Amino acid sequence: MCCSQPGFLQQRSILLLALIVLVVSSCRKPQNENVPQVVDQRFRMEVILESPDIMTPIGITIDDQDNLYVLESHTHFPRSDYKGQKFDRIKKGIDENGDGRPDRWIVYADDLDDGMNIEWHAGSIYLVEKDSVFRITDTDNDGMADQKEVLVQMKTAQGVFDHAGLLGITIGADGWIYVSKGNSAGIDLEIMGSDGSKIASYGAGGSVFRCRLDGSEVEEIATGFWNPFDIKFLKSGKLMLVDNDPDSRGPNRLVEVVPGGDYGYQSMYGGSGLHPFLAWNGELPGTLPYAAGIGEAPSGLIDASYSNFPIEYQGNVLATIWEENSIVKIPLESFNSTVRGESEILVQGDSLFHPVALAANSKGDIFITDWVLRQYPNHGYGRLLMLTSDSGKPIDPGVPEQNAALSMLESPPDIDNLFAQLSSEDPFVRTVSRELIIRGGNEARILDLLDHQDKTLRLEGLLMLNKSDIDLGKEALRNLLYDESIPIRKMTLIYLATHLRSDMYDDIIGTLAADKITVEMFETYLEAVKYLQADFIQQFKARTKPVAKQIKVELPENFIAGIIQDPTLSDNIKSLALPYLEEDDNSISYLLQQLDQSGADFQKAILKKLRTYFSETSAEAFLKIAIKKDNDPEVRAQALLNLELQGGSFCNEVTNILQEEDQLVVEAATRYLCRCRGEADEKIKSALKENLAAIAVRNQCLGVTPENRPGTHEEWLAALNGDGDVLNGWMIFQSPKAQCISCHQVNKWGGVFGPDLSTIASSKSKEQLIYAVLQPDKEIAPEWQGWYVKDKEGVTHLGRQIDVGDKNAELMVATGEFINFKEIQAFGTIPNSLMPDGLENQLTVGEMNDLVTFLMSLR
Repeated sequence: MCCSQPGFLQQRSILLLALIVLVVSSCRKPQNENVPQVVDQRFRMEVILESPDIMTPIGITIDDQDNLYVLESHTHFPRSDYKGQKFDRIKKGIDENGDGRPDRWIVYADDLDDGMNIEWHAGSIYLVEKDSVFRITDTDNDGMADQKEVLVQMKTAQGVFDHAGLLGITIGADGWIYVSKGNSAGIDLEIMGSDGSKIASYGAGGSVFRCRLDGSEVEEIATGFWNPFDIKFLKSGKLMLVDNDPDSRGPNRLVEVVPGGDYGYQSMYGGSGLHPFLAWNGELPGTLPYAAGIGEAPSGLIDASYSNFPIEYQGNVLATIWEENSIVKIPLESFNSTVRGESEILVQGDSLFHPVALAANSKGDIFITDWVLRQYPNHGYGRLLMLTSDSGKPIDPGVPEQNAALSMLESPPDIDNLFAQLSSEDPFVRTVSRELIIRGGNEARILDLLDHQDKTLRLEGLLMLNKSDIDLGKEALRNLLYDESIPIRKMTLIYLATHLRSDMYDDIIGTLAADKITVEMFETYLEAVKYLQADFIQQFKARTKPVAKQIKVELPENFIAGIIQDPTLSDNIKSLALPYLEEDDNSISYLLQQLDQSGADFQKAILKKLRTYFSETSAEAFLKIAIKKDNDPEVRAQALLNLELQGGSFCNEVTNILQEEDQLVVEAATRYLCRCRGEADEKIKSALKENLAAIAVRNQCLGVTPENRPGTHEEWLAALNGDGDVLNGWMIFQSPKAQCISCHQVNKWGGVFGPDLSTIASSKSKEQLIYAVLQPDKEIAPEWQGWYVKDKEGVTHLGRQIDVGDKNAELMVATGEFINFKEIQAFGTIPNSLMPDGLENQLTVGEMNDLVTFLMSLR
């Protein structure tokens, strides 16, 4: 599978080749204009080469003589009037005087197509095109390649977007080639090695596979990525990649890759990344977390240990952030068997800096390819830059260490030791152990785990079942579906859906009547039902669509309404279904009828569902619930909150509630009465008597500020002891003056613009929660980075999860919807949090304390 002279590269005339060599050998001296700024003043950044001498450079690698090889892209969606080359090529920068800088440039290889990345190893260049891996070699030592061997090919049912095919390449100390693949939109594909070994997938996400240096023994190493544009080994031997994020779930991420790793994403479940079968940071059992969240469109990475930077950079990873015109450093710290860190900007450029790939020479200088313009199609611009310090030698020039986890694929540990490791608290250790156990067979011992008295080991058995070919019987699956452990029941639903076990459909339906479905499981339950419909299974097995996610999935007709109206199901199950009920005249009418006839749990759910349904009929229904003293206090408070959002005025009716004893109801009534002024003031004041908390709410409505109100953040921190009323805090969370629920979800109720807070207290302390409210700008996680778009009329719009095209931008706005802005004037990140500050000014001290108490209860 190789092409030698004259079939490769020599098809063009000697005269043309000589002309190319002459042109690129006499490159003009770069102007060093608009050089990106380095935050650390001990570094220097300089331009080594620029257009027209280098155009849209992408991959870069350096050989053991410090010669540079730069992959120049010309086939990445070129416009019809593009005046550049008709093929990609690799330029070679030759260091003739040993100073680490190229003195002369030649064309090393041309006639390439859809090139993505390159890696030098043992005298050859290994090239990744979007659907192939090649080895390119200069066999006659004239400085230019004359042999091109096909090592791996990816065959697909239809064309693949350039950024979704084969992407990154690196070669390990173990002598294997490692390649990262994009999600390919879940297309029906097959990756085949030189010996016929292959990987087939349909509906999968991105992955990492490996093969021998000759392209043989292709095997999958890890799955669950979006578009992992670059992959590299660290000096420590760890295998890392940078991965772009789905449409609605961030952040982009730096990931450690281990054998058997599942990093959460599969294309067939949609591009948003929000499907309950998906994870992004280890949220589902069996999936792994990222090492660091990073900025938009990461394209390249390198271990700073190979640089000549100051010693404190040892162990840092550098990553190019294409969309944000920057290079970040990520100091990594050991965490169990893996690493983690937070990114910090090291280099910041202007809008004409779009860094892609990174490589280091023997002196520790870092070379950077720069796409320059923010345009995906080839445009003819480009730069090659160098980042260096004064030491002149790498921090750690030693030989890279072997990857311990990958080495175990060749020499696995004792099987008993692997099973013992399944009890480890480290998910990376458990992942590698599961992979090695599965590779070794061990079917009987895996099945034994499903009956283990330890629920954590039952779960490990289920996770191995999910990745193996073991066919489990209905009785064993039914036991897992009804297991005491919620994670086991949830993962069993996913297993049954992904393995198309329609024979278990009735058992799944039966879990509702058995009350085995909880709030954290309900959406998973619904999706399992969808993927077990006969029509979907038939089409998926027949691969009737080239892209798996194009196959329609839907619930049976009126499925949600059927749950809500089923008299045999508990109010708890009906309440879980309500967020998913489509709002139409019939459903609204039914819920209003049920409001005064149902138990308290279902009443609360109905009221939350109808919270923003505005009509005279609904207002009267809410009032009826609110004034009825026999109703549950939380139900009455929720009805008053709903009434607060309605039009009309029920001042007299609600004022009568103020004389009651239940504080939750009284404060909810007082908040409603903010709209009632004038003659109502005295009656309200008289009714409140000595209820200090409710009086404070009323005064706050009237703009009366108490003298002892906290002013500084420190005073607020001291005033909020977290021993308030949880239920009142929940009402405040939903209230119009706090509006938390507009952006945040709690147990599936609320918006999706901000983080889901259902379990926020399990990861945040009281102090962190308070500061998140008082100082939302203090700590902004990468996945919640705000963006702005200035439309063609000059109006600025704020949102998150941006997707920028050539002349347009799609932005997620506060409603959770994506809006496509055409012919935009500008876009970029915003320095502040999207969460508005000053919330404390809208609430009393008591209300703030109740809100904090409520947040602290969410575990």
